[in-house]
Amino acid sequence: MERNEYDYVIVGGGTAGCALAGRLAEAGHQVALVEQGPPDDHPAIRDSRLSKLFALWRDKNYCRDYLMERAPGDPSWPDVLRGVTLGGCGSINVMIHLRGNRQDFDHWRDLGNPGWGFDEMLAYFKRSETYEFGTSTWRGGDGPIKVRRVGKSIYADAFERAAMEMGFYGPDWDFNGEQQQGGAGPLQFSVDEKLRRSSTVDYLQLSGDPDNPTRLTNHQALRLVFDECGNGQGQVPQVTGVAVLNPSTKTERVLHAQGEVILCCGTYETPKLLMQSGLGPPEHLCSFGIKPRKALPGVGQNLQDHVITSLFYQGAQPLPGLNFLSEIGLFVDIAPGKDLVFDRDGWPTVQFFMNAGVPERRWVNMPENYFAFFPSLTRPKSMGEVRLASPDPRRDPVIDPRYYSHPDDLSIMVNALRLAQKMAGTQAFSGLNLGPISIAEPVPLPELTPQTPPAEMEVYVRAYSRGLWHPVGTCKMGPSSDPMAVVDHRLQVHGVSGLRICDASIMPQICCGNTNATVIAIAEKAADMIGRSA
Repeated sequence: MERNEYDYVIVGGGTAGCALAGRLAEAGHQVALVEQGPPDDHPAIRDSRLSKLFALWRDKNYCRDYLMERAPGDPSWPDVLRGVTLGGCGSINVMIHLRGNRQDFDHWRDLGNPGWGFDEMLAYFKRSETYEFGTSTWRGGDGPIKVRRVGKSIYADAFERAAMEMGFYGPDWDFNGEQQQGGAGPLQFSVDEKLRRSSTVDYLQLSGDPDNPTRLTNHQALRLVFDECGNGQGQVPQVTGVAVLNPSTKTERVLHAQGEVILCCGTYETPKLLMQSGLGPPEHLCSFGIKPRKALPGVGQNLQDHVITSLFYQGAQPLPGLNFLSEIGLFVDIAPGKDLVFDRDGWPTVQFFMNAGVPERRWVNMPENYFAFFPSLTRPKSMGEVRLASPDPRRDPVIDPRYYSHPDDLSIMVNALRLAQKMAGTQAFSGLNLGPISIAEPVPLPELTPQTPPAEMEVYVRAYSRGLWHPVGTCKMGPSSDPMAVVDHRLQVHGVSGLRICDASIMPQICCGNTNATVIAIAEKAADMIGRSA
């Protein structure tokens, strides 16, 4: 007989959902974990080899492409890939494990979110990980997520030496240590000693009970369920459960929460479920015939993503056989409107990745040997939105990223490419660099040189940019005095009882670096807060 009563119902079995469900079950709560995708049983999920990763991305049973809207005159932005399986994007991502910058979290705190500064968040980063070199002031040694470094190819080593030649610190800079910015070093990955993926699905084993949390895979969440008694005008809406579609019977089933319903559906799906349930911008809801239960104008707003572009060079040495999509990194603070003015000790605006010889799905006419720089905006000022396309929960939302809608973002990216050109011309790359190359997509663009005018650089940036699949912010955290805030500092939805949100959508500002580790830390903190309030 199906069980329908739980202490907590968690909607979304992705990175945050699995971590939170595992911690609450470990504490003795009965938890239902609802995931619209299948179990993480695809053989490529745990295999970190690039050939397996690309095969996984092509399997639409486990991955979903979300279409991007675009403004007139903008490029047609590539789709955003999201994991639809237990572990979510943590089961299909490139496994880079990076915390945000200290100033990211201190900024969250200063926006009116007590308890979210870096000193408080550090404990949750440490709790989540087992670092290969063990526990220290900055690193954890007994958490569910295994973290380690991998070897460096000749091209990655040249990148590191080039950065040092330009005045940055190194080698082997630890981006998850005391200071994120200032040095170049090898990236760290969420893999075990056999280079198998480590994801938050491992949290589901913490309770020791195979039936808790209850895993309801292939279940589509339809809408939130409210207590209709005493819910008249002026009353606070109270969420008591969630209606889901039973995949076996194709009938609706309601899961009731004695404690809370917690949304962990992600930056696109969480605001969609809220709006379909009557929580969001009233005018938008009414346009679809949805009766507003609570006016929350910030739902679906504040969408942010890291934007990445690229610069390719002909390599002089045979390409390495890489296990991972990028090996090496550098964080730098590049100012808009100034040519190559940057502060190595500031709050970074750009993250550099680099790879050599990795096949890309999007680019054609690649040479046999190449290496490439990939600058990414860490703190973009451009913000988009998520809207409903239909009241039908089976329809994807409308996603308008509005990349480069703020002029500073385009200016910073142009300067980032200038910095990449300078790195390519260092002594460290002298024996590897045979010159810049152009890639066709679909019309060949001119090769970039240090003499390329800024206007041509901007055309190049727009043509070769895409989102880095790090969307955040559409249900941002903030005090009740902020009319666009959706949740408070305890992740409880403003003006709604029995409902929290715990995923990347609560970030008021995107963090510097890949977002997965920060989402895990958010879930760890949420588990602590819920445990204290239960």
